[in-house]
Amino acid sequence: MPTIKKQLNLTEDQVSNSNIVSLASTIIGRLIVGPLCDRYGARTVQAVLLVIGAIPVASAALVVDYSGLMFVRFFIGLVGCSFVATAYWTSTMFSHEVVGSANAISCGWGNLGAGVTYLVTPLIFDLITVNDSISYSYGWRMALLVPAVLMVIIGICTYKFSDDCSQGNYVDLKRNHVMAPLSCTTELQVHNVLSLYYYEDFKITGCDAATDANACRLLTQTKASAISSCFGLMCIFARAVGGYVSDISNRHYDMKGRISMQLLCLAFQAVFLYLYSQIRASTGTTYGIVPYVCPEYTGMTSGIVGAGGNMGGLAWGFLFKGTGGCSPDGPRERESDVSCDVTISPGLSGYCLLRNDATGEEVQAMRVNCSSLHKDASFTCREAEDFARVAPQTSALIEAKQGSETPSPLQVMTMEMNNGVVMVMYPRLIDSVYATLRLLRSYNCSLPVELWYLESEMGASPLDDSRVLQILVKEYSPISLRGIADVTIGGFNSKVFALAHSALDQVLFLDADNAPVKDPMYLFSDPKFVETGALFWPDFWHPNHTLFNVKAKSLVWELVNTPFVDMLEQESGQLLIDRRRSAVAMEVVQFLALRKPDHLNLLKLLYGDKDIFRVA
Repeated sequence: MPTIKKQLNLTEDQVSNSNIVSLASTIIGRLIVGPLCDRYGARTVQAVLLVIGAIPVASAALVVDYSGLMFVRFFIGLVGCSFVATAYWTSTMFSHEVVGSANAISCGWGNLGAGVTYLVTPLIFDLITVNDSISYSYGWRMALLVPAVLMVIIGICTYKFSDDCSQGNYVDLKRNHVMAPLSCTTELQVHNVLSLYYYEDFKITGCDAATDANACRLLTQTKASAISSCFGLMCIFARAVGGYVSDISNRHYDMKGRISMQLLCLAFQAVFLYLYSQIRASTGTTYGIVPYVCPEYTGMTSGIVGAGGNMGGLAWGFLFKGTGGCSPDGPRERESDVSCDVTISPGLSGYCLLRNDATGEEVQAMRVNCSSLHKDASFTCREAEDFARVAPQTSALIEAKQGSETPSPLQVMTMEMNNGVVMVMYPRLIDSVYATLRLLRSYNCSLPVELWYLESEMGASPLDDSRVLQILVKEYSPISLRGIADVTIGGFNSKVFALAHSALDQVLFLDADNAPVKDPMYLFSDPKFVETGALFWPDFWHPNHTLFNVKAKSLVWELVNTPFVDMLEQESGQLLIDRRRSAVAMEVVQFLALRKPDHLNLLKLLYGDKDIFRVA
């Protein structure tokens, strides 16, 4: 494939699509070949498939462009239907007690051809083009003629010198039981991708591929194909083992034994998926089950089960398409592509591709580079659909609230404002609240104070049980206690709730452990606050962990559809907000903080509630 790709000037997508169309035709063909075996016998069907299938194989040597390759590979894929005939044929030759082993060995060694093909074909190509006696553009075409000739010879010999079953030719005998495999040509797709991947992506360390891609390749085409052939060569033993185990289980536990072994092998396959041989063993155990499904129509059953196996290879073909390069806009890296259910971890780059089924529009979402994610954050593209909704939902919210009347800076200066302090407390910080309020009053600060708390933590009437609160209310008023009964509010979001539901117009929010050093009254007349309606303080304690300095590629900007701002992280323990002028922004704060699923928290985009107010 590397040579064909180069000679025909194919892209990665085109190579992948040719793999897909080949497997797709096999799926269709297997559904047809099964019933044909029931009617005409496996010997005839097998011979016809081999002889007629040699035509598209030989025609591949005449391909000059992408469309021709797609056309030829579609019909070459139909040759894969011979697998159903092979399994059917073997089943008619052996009794049900040993049919698992018989089918596992014959079908396993049949699929062994996939491994041998990728081992031998490059050698034939090298032999034809040795010493440049024949150019590469002709060499690969001549190499493809070899299997076509062999197919014709084997097809004729199959029909002339073999029988349909052990009792003679099929047309003279009553139909016998048959079966066929699962996961039967997935390895064809695996070989197609792996050989190309090994050849193009294994590079010599320190070599500049942009200067000379060929000089940087670690493996030759022949070596890459030889390594990828190991997947198919597992069939030498692995499938036979699966079939043998199935037969042994059948002797002791009948059909329950075969099914139990099938489940056991599939369980091991799930756990040890990287051991390709386990895949072969599980197909072997399948061979021992299929004859019992519907004996009268085993050929049809064989075709359906075999086609189902090919669906795995077809699905994998779609997965081997994608992007990468430490940037969602970087070069394609096929090995980085995964399905929607695979976890995306820090260090990966790319994007989730969403498709609108109604319009056909494709949208990129959750675009990440290698440093976009927090070290403890991850996601799957299943989350991308909801993630992509946040920005338009936020925009719709802003548009809906935009008509609300917002006072101008001049109006603010002439209005009588109800200014004050808001704090959120919980049992462990009551002493800190006491110290902070005592300091404020010592500076002759007369601002009213709202103390908010979660009723789930402090009860509905904490004043009855707390001597400290009783002293505060008595000696340092005006102080009002405000409970939050909503059980869905917790943690940092209690701060959001308090600011959104405060009775004050202009709010100075202070964390309970924020120790003031002077009367904060002057802040309410600060020119910047009068101009903007909000003041934030930078968190100088976290210069190396800030969202704004080192997280320029953070997903938070895509989430809220806001340009990156290069500023220090916000210290959310001290906020000054004009609730009237910031009414729309406060709606956005609540939406982002309380929306489920909480992408800000799940993806660790913001530390606690830091910067959520300024982002809003």
